[in-house]
Amino acid sequence: MIGAHDTFTFQSAGGALAIATDSWKCQSVDYETLYKKGVRMFDIRIYWDDSWRACHGAAHLSSRWYTIQDICNEMKTNCPEAIYRIVLENGKLLGNPTGSEIARFTTEVQ
Repeated sequence: MIGAHDTFTFQSAGGALAIATDSWKCQSVDYETLYKKGVRMFDIRIYWDDSWRACHGAAHLSSRWYTIQDICNEMKTNCPEAIYRIVLENGKLLGNPTGSEIARFTTEVQ
């Protein structure tokens, strides 16, 4: 099975690593194009910032969702045969997600 690491890194970024694209940019085309080319596994990294936001570490990407279910719905609509993994990151340069971020994430995925 062909997979895409850090699926949403085709987007532009803000945050501490935004200008150092070599450290966070893994994809040059959007996930729908990857899907059409045969990719069936997607790795999605998120953090909490008043909504769930795509990221790769401290590179904050432009996609936002109100719930994790919104992420799942988007993937099911656009990539119906895909498998996807949603990973909670902290959105900062160093450290781990906070307790409140972990609690929000685990509550939503149950």
